[in-house]
Amino acid sequence: MAAATSPSGKSIVWLKDGRIWSWSEDKREKRFLPDGGDDLTDRIEGIPVYDALMRDDGILVLFQEGKVYAYLCDEDIVLVRNADEGCWLPASKAESPYRNDEMLNRIHKAVRYSTLSNYVGIPTDCPHREQNGWTGDAQLSAEQTIMNFDVKSSYSKWLADIRDGQRESGQIPCVVPSAACYNWGTGPAWDAALILIPYYYFQLTGDKELIEENYDSMVKYVSFMCSMQDDYIVSFGLGEWCGNRSTRIPHNKILDTYYSYLIADAMIINSRVLHKEEKAKEYELLADCIKNAYRRHFILSDYPYDESQILLSCAIDSGLLTDDEKTEAAAKLNSLIVANDYHMDCGILGNKHIYNALSENGYCETAYKMVVNPTYPSMAHWILSGMTTLCECWEMTTSLNHHMFSEVDMWMYKYLAGIRIQSGEITINPCFIKNLDFVKAKHRDISVEWDKKKLTVDVPKRATVILNDEKIIVEKGKYTFSL
Repeated sequence: MAAATSPSGKSIVWLKDGRIWSWSEDKREKRFLPDGGDDLTDRIEGIPVYDALMRDDGILVLFQEGKVYAYLCDEDIVLVRNADEGCWLPASKAESPYRNDEMLNRIHKAVRYSTLSNYVGIPTDCPHREQNGWTGDAQLSAEQTIMNFDVKSSYSKWLADIRDGQRESGQIPCVVPSAACYNWGTGPAWDAALILIPYYYFQLTGDKELIEENYDSMVKYVSFMCSMQDDYIVSFGLGEWCGNRSTRIPHNKILDTYYSYLIADAMIINSRVLHKEEKAKEYELLADCIKNAYRRHFILSDYPYDESQILLSCAIDSGLLTDDEKTEAAAKLNSLIVANDYHMDCGILGNKHIYNALSENGYCETAYKMVVNPTYPSMAHWILSGMTTLCECWEMTTSLNHHMFSEVDMWMYKYLAGIRIQSGEITINPCFIKNLDFVKAKHRDISVEWDKKKLTVDVPKRATVILNDEKIIVEKGKYTFSL
């Protein structure tokens, strides 16, 4: 397929199967009139051949070797890539029909739509098929859900459902509510919902009530988890899920053990918040033992963890590495993504940790390019394919409304806007992305706005603003800083 403007310069026409085609008024494809066709065919001879996908909104997407090349609408062609090969296009149109900041807005809306449409009584995985309260999906999207919505009472109710389903052994089901689903689909990454959702809620709001309500059940679950250990390595239930076609999924025991470490580490804070110092020390010892076992088996051994975006992201976004190891691992993760043409190579667990792993270590620009990358697999590819909610898999072949990949929205709040909250304390520390003209975000009573010249913050209480590695303490109010 090749494409060009018509002689009038207004309508789009393209060459397909040796025939000239154009839009009809209702944006459906039709064959171009034979008269004048030969002349037009001569004019577009030699233009590269493309594959095409007709989106629901009537925009035709052209692909070349699997990469988005151009978008065709009823007014003009818009070039995305390979401008040197497409000099026949008007130079003034050499940009995406969605500005990059608009693409981020559309991804943000898709996250919110998926979250809202999946929270009717319980946090379901999808609103149209299973409609099940999968624990893994809920814990993976919890941070952005807390940032976007007033969800305390909803979480309180659903966590009570988890407690109701907990067995005497401490085991919990992977779907809540459920009378089954105990021996498949569970595992630390899914079960972590009981521990991490109250932990996240405390970190982002300073409110410890969810921890108080669920602490005894958390203790009970950790005892069960420990009963499943072999030299502090655990392997039960589900591991990584929904990678793309090329993703090499790590063995379950690696990510199961990783999440058992996150659970133990979170229990240190959960215990101290409730002034349970002896339990906190117990969980410190447990976390150290898991950490040492993980390092011994998967980092200091011959296991090629540094060849996987998933395992690098997880190791970096935790306390499992030394500072020097973290610096080296972050550089390796960045190089893997760049070498993969700025594509993520992860399922839902790697997706949860890759944004922090990059952005906390100086590679926020790489994370940004990965998010707005218009080609498969990426969030932007979903949007450009007509999606208005997040999908279950990168290929868009199963559910088109799942929220489990929604960590990208937390990344927007935390790094693009720089709104970082820990134990209710506020820090504003944006990543100033070169290709973004401005960012504007609001979370409850905190607002942040920046452009190329200034940063404006409005905070409800004392906060720390970090600019050029300098910490600036501000009191309640609105402040503007020159950039």
